[in-house]
Amino acid sequence: MGISLLCSLPLIPAAQAQNSHRIQKTGPLPLDAFQPVDILLPAPYDCFVLRVNGDVLPEFLLLDGDTLRPDPHAPEGCVQSLPQFTKKAGVQLPVSASLTVFFMEVGSAGMPMPAAPRNNMPPVIPQSIWRAGLNPPKPGPVSTPTEHAIIHHSAGNTNETDYVKVVRSYYLLHTEVNGWDDIGYNFLIASDGSIFAGRDPQGVQGVRQDNVRGAHFCGKNEYTMGVCLIGDYTSVQPPFPAVNSLCRLLAWKLEQDGLNPFGAMKHPDNSGSLLGTLAGHRDGCSTECPGDKVYAQAEAIRECVALRLSEVQEHEQALQPFRIAQDGNGVHIHSARGEDFNLNLYGMDGCLLQSGGSTGGSHMMTLDRAGVYILELRSAGGVQRVRVVSGEW
Repeated sequence: MGISLLCSLPLIPAAQAQNSHRIQKTGPLPLDAFQPVDILLPAPYDCFVLRVNGDVLPEFLLLDGDTLRPDPHAPEGCVQSLPQFTKKAGVQLPVSASLTVFFMEVGSAGMPMPAAPRNNMPPVIPQSIWRAGLNPPKPGPVSTPTEHAIIHHSAGNTNETDYVKVVRSYYLLHTEVNGWDDIGYNFLIASDGSIFAGRDPQGVQGVRQDNVRGAHFCGKNEYTMGVCLIGDYTSVQPPFPAVNSLCRLLAWKLEQDGLNPFGAMKHPDNSGSLLGTLAGHRDGCSTECPGDKVYAQAEAIRECVALRLSEVQEHEQALQPFRIAQDGNGVHIHSARGEDFNLNLYGMDGCLLQSGGSTGGSHMMTLDRAGVYILELRSAGGVQRVRVVSGEW
């Protein structure tokens, strides 16, 4: 015999939700394996989330005959779906377990307009647009330096085209169902290439959008920035606009922080091998995220980011106070205004390797070994930092 779940069962307790009128909870309901459940979604609720608890947790759920992959960032001890935007659905669990359904009123935030680019940052849809009408996140965001940009996929909602609504649903899922402070990622990227600002720095001094500490890397979020591609890319190729925006965003971030797209270093909380500057979620956690099809493109993404970095550097050098030319292991530096200047050469670990100054506005520096460095130049005309790559010789 089947069971029908409606929104008429008890509300989620206020202590478990910041905005209880937007979330209702039914269950937990004990179910036998493959016992059919009908879910009907009455107004004003426009999506629902499934949560399964049991002794043996399934790796997938069955929804109207389709395999429903669970949220790769769900709380421990449960299997949880991403929001489902459908009015009626049939659900079966492949094991005997306990089923809880969260009904969510996501609502609309209107037509998004991308913000103006900042320091070559691609246009980003801010929280003020996509979060309109929803409760703010908990106060007190924390800053973290970035050594690793972690790439994710949401594992669901691939075919949903109302991307603002999807991001709103993830926000409600993370804050009001999971009880997190804010949405987990720093940025989210839709299939059409739209980039959404994620976890909110809330105007706190010293906390930027790209370095606010998130909740996306299995409790090891220090020194990371999380970017989520909306969709399930386990067996489907990510669309070009999304990958293109990912490369643009990562190139901007690495340019800001002087990071090497091909680099790797030990994450303080990662008990394993070195973690890449650009890494997939699975590189540090037990998960399939960011999906096989995205993960297979990891090296191509690194190369795309490196190419964009070189283009940005060439374009901006004409506007900078210094001219830099490299010949083998020699770096020729000239002040555009003929001014004397000071220089510092840092390794990618932040250690100072060389210091010096110019004579007559020019200086020739020799790199003693292969590697990637950050060259800092200071004069009355300004400060310039450039990446210097020295190969084998």
